[in-house]
Amino acid sequence: MGMTEGATAVFEPITSEILGKFHRAKNVHGSDCTRCGNSVWTILSVDSVPAQGLPSAVDDGTLLVSYFLPILTLRCKNCGTIWMIDRQMIDDWVRDEAGREEHV
Repeated sequence: MGMTEGATAVFEPITSEILGKFHRAKNVHGSDCTRCGNSVWTILSVDSVPAQGLPSAVDDGTLLVSYFLPILTLRCKNCGTIWMIDRQMIDDWVRDEAGREEHV
């Protein structure tokens, strides 16, 4: 999903169950915190964080806050380390999985 200046994005909540299925489908292993080794994470949802995105450069290389890359943010429950995941990758996977289920 490309964002344009002044656009608003609305995202469905990503649960820990959806994130787990996504990670298994993508063969993601080793979810322990790289800083402390803890394996328990909190998903920071839209309800707990006012904005979930990183500013991203536009074609001319200018960094504008109104252009952003949607992210899913996880926080280590022990040390607070932040793990960011490209939200669009998860949303695309969820949509593709729903399409596959419709055709079964």
